[in-house]
Amino acid sequence: MRQQEQAFRPRQRGAAVTAFVCAVVLSLACVVEAGLANWLTGRTMPRPRSDDALEFLRAHDELLLAIGGLYLIAAGALLVFGLVVPRAVPSERRLGLAHLAAVAALAIAAGAGLALAFSGAMGSERAVHLLHSTLTVVGGPVHVATLGLYVLALSRSRAYAPPERVFGVVAAVVAVMGLLSLPVVPWGVVATAGRILCLAWLLITTNRLALRSPY
Repeated sequence: MRQQEQAFRPRQRGAAVTAFVCAVVLSLACVVEAGLANWLTGRTMPRPRSDDALEFLRAHDELLLAIGGLYLIAAGALLVFGLVVPRAVPSERRLGLAHLAAVAALAIAAGAGLALAFSGAMGSERAVHLLHSTLTVVGGPVHVATLGLYVLALSRSRAYAPPERVFGVVAAVVAVMGLLSLPVVPWGVVATAGRILCLAWLLITTNRLALRSPY
C-alpha cells in the first residue's frame, strides 16, 4: 500500500499543479467552443457543404474568429500540459508523437477557423468549403481521436491507480470510435462522448496528482 502511494505521488508538485491548470484551460476552451455557435447565433454550425453553410460562414466572422481563438488557446494549453506532465508522472513510454499529434490537430483547426474569419467573405466558394471541412473534421473527430490516443499512452503509467488506467482505456476507445462520425452523421455523438471522457480523465487524474503532491 505504501509503495502504491509513493508511486502515485508525482515528482514535482509544481508540475502537477501546472498540468491540472492546463487541463482546466483545455476543458473550458473545448466546452465554450462546442456551445459558442448556439450562444451567438441561436443555431448550430452547418455541416460542410450543406446548402446554407456558405451564407452562414460569411455572415458570422466574429464566431469563426472566436472559435479559431479558442482552438488556439486549447492547443497552447495541451502543448504546455505535455511539456510539464512528464515531470509529474513517471512513465516508461515515449509520449512525444501522441502529444504532438493531439496538439497539431487543434492547431490546424485553429488555423482553419482564423483563416475563415479573415478571408471567408473574400475567399472563393471552394476555399471556404475546404477551410470549413478542415475546421469541422480536424477540430472534431480527428482532434478527439488524437486526444484519445494521447490519453491512452499517458494512462499506461504506473503513477495512476488501476481504475484510472481502465478509465483512460475506455475514454481512448470511445474517442477513436468517434472517427466513425466522419461518414455517418449520427456517430457525431460518439466523438462528443469521447471528448468529454478524455477531458474528464485529464481533469480527474491531474487534480488527484496535484492534491497528493508533497509540499
